[in-house]
Amino acid sequence: MSNQDFSTYVTNTRFSAADGIVLGMQLITAAAGVDAPRPRKALELVRREVVELQDITRGRLRPTGSALRSIAARLGGGYVGARMILDGLARITTGEAQARVSSLRVRLLPQGTKFVTGEFSELYTTSENLLRRVEEQGLEAEIDELVGSEFLPFIRAQHAAFGEALGVGETAIDVPDGRAVATQITALAEAIAAYGRAMVGWVDTEDEESLAAFQRAMAPLDRHRRSLANGGREAEPEAPVIEEDPDAPSPDDPVPPVPVVTDPA
Repeated sequence: MSNQDFSTYVTNTRFSAADGIVLGMQLITAAAGVDAPRPRKALELVRREVVELQDITRGRLRPTGSALRSIAARLGGGYVGARMILDGLARITTGEAQARVSSLRVRLLPQGTKFVTGEFSELYTTSENLLRRVEEQGLEAEIDELVGSEFLPFIRAQHAAFGEALGVGETAIDVPDGRAVATQITALAEAIAAYGRAMVGWVDTEDEESLAAFQRAMAPLDRHRRSLANGGREAEPEAPVIEEDPDAPSPDDPVPPVPVVTDPA
């Protein structure tokens, strides 16, 4: 790795409160095997700042960042899946059956599925209108038959979850003090940068094991920075694809302790 490769680890990164809490917890978990005093001391500070941010925001955060994109991807992916099913049926049927499929495709998705690549507000509003159209035109039985009986329950559940995440659902959430949250986000970002500097000072780039341990420990930060860089959406994907850690904790989960280093026997 070159000096340029290390530059992203030693400066503050951007994140929301929820994403910062998750990132901090992931860095703590990924640090198993890092036994040098300086990085471990820096990681203890990261943990304290995560706990402080969690205390300020506990129970008062809506999903943001990767969590919100994941919900949007599931909702958008459901609509893309329905479009692909109907398009496939239109290709393998003929006559009256084909006309019926094509008619449902136009009534269910008159503008196609490009809306899934737009802003979150566009995705939610379009989904709301499509679900209303299904009710008003009595399309449910036909959708169950041609697309599948799983489609509408899935879409309704994801639509409701997306609305809650955007703050337009039925659940009221107390808003934490914005200044306190912003101050604590900065404190956590600085602690993570200090940990990165300690890790850069610790790693031996000429030693493969040391370098591999560094890469494992900093993988959560790499993943987070990639998500920031790839935040844009493509014009018409087959389905939304979001890079995420399937084992990522929730911002309300207990903050793990810094891993204990055991002395070799």
